[in-house]
This record gives sequence, structure tokens and C-alpha cells, in this order.
Amino acid sequence: MSMDSHIKQSFALTSQYRAPYSECCGKALDEALYATEAYDAWRTMDPGRASPVFSRFAALPALTKRSCVQAARKDSCPWP
Repeated sequence: MSMDSHIKQSFALTSQYRAPYSECCGKALDEALYATEAYDAWRTMDPGRASPVFSRFAALPALTKRSCVQAARKDSCPWP
């Protein structure tokens, strides 16, 4: 996986990471998307494993405090 220079407003634009870090991030993202039921709806937003990992993260919705509170109200929060 490589760094995508077209990520808008991202920390990844100015940060340099070694290859193992990007690979680790990609594995964690795959685990979340494909082994965690709470993120099933996000799979369709993932551009896929062939895309740079930070582009994949950028394509997903942001988890904000507000979105977590709203999800908790609906009983669909992904963590206890």
C-alpha cells in the first residue's frame, strides 16, 4: 500500500510512515470492515485493498463524538 497525495485535509499528507505502519493500518482496517458486524454498511464505501490505505480511511465516514452518541441512542454503537 502506498501513500495517496490527493487526500484532502488529512494528517497523512505531511506525515512520513514506514511501510510496516501502512501495512498494519491496512490489516486493521480490513479486520474492522470484514470481521466486525457493526461496520457492515461501510464495506460499500471502501475503495478496496488495491487503493492506498489512507485513501481507504478517507473514503469512510468520520467517527465523531456526535455520531457515536447518535449511534448509542439507536443501540448500534460498535463498542460496549
